[in-house]
Amino acid sequence: SPIRRYPDLVVHRLLGELIEGRKPAADFAELVVLGDHCSDREQRAEAAERELIKLKLLSYLSERIGEEMDGVVTGVERFGLFVQGIELPAEGLVHVDSLADDHYYFDRASHTLAGHRSGNAFRLGDRVRVAVTRVDLDRRELDFRLVVPRSAKKGPADASERGDVRQRGDVRKRGVELPPRRKKRKPPGGSTKKGRRPGGRGR
Repeated sequence: SPIRRYPDLVVHRLLGELIEGRKPAADFAELVVLGDHCSDREQRAEAAERELIKLKLLSYLSERIGEEMDGVVTGVERFGLFVQGIELPAEGLVHVDSLADDHYYFDRASHTLAGHRSGNAFRLGDRVRVAVTRVDLDRRELDFRLVVPRSAKKGPADASERGDVRQRGDVRKRGVELPPRRKKRKPPGGSTKKGRRPGGRGR
C-alpha cells in the first residue's frame, strides 16, 4: 500500500521473519523505543496539520470582519464561550464582556454560563449565531460576538385577532353582498319590552 507508515513496515518485517521461521532481530525493548518515537512524530505531524488549517481559516476570516455564521458551543468558561462554526470549522471566543444583555455567571456544576436577570443560559452543544469581530494572525486568536435576533415587533392586532369581527362585515370583506338589515320597529309608547307600560310596572 502506498500509504504505509514506518510502524507498518516494522510490523511487516517482523511477520515476514516469523513466516520464514526466523527469530526477529529486534528485541522487545527496541520495539518499545521505536514505537514511542513513531507515536511522538505522528502527534507532532497532526499538531502541525491542525495549526496550518487554523492559520488558513484565520487568514480567510481576517478579510471578512462582521460576517455571520452558525456555530456550536464547544467550550464554556468563566470568561466566555468557545464557538466553532458549522460550515466553516473555525473556533473562536465569545467573551463574557460582549454579552451586554445581562450579567452572566459561570455555574461549574452544570458547566453553564447563565444570566442573572434574563434566565438565558449557554451550555455545551448549544447552536448559536455569531459574527466575526477580531482576528489576530500572530497570536492565532479569533473573537466572535453573539448575533441576537431582533424580536419582531407585533403591530396592532387586526380584527380577527381581537375577535370582534362581525359575521356580516367579514362576509362583505370577501365581496359577498348581503341584504340590508331590517330595523326593529318600536311599539307605540316607546316601550320595547313585553308586559311594561310607559311610566309604570307591568301587571
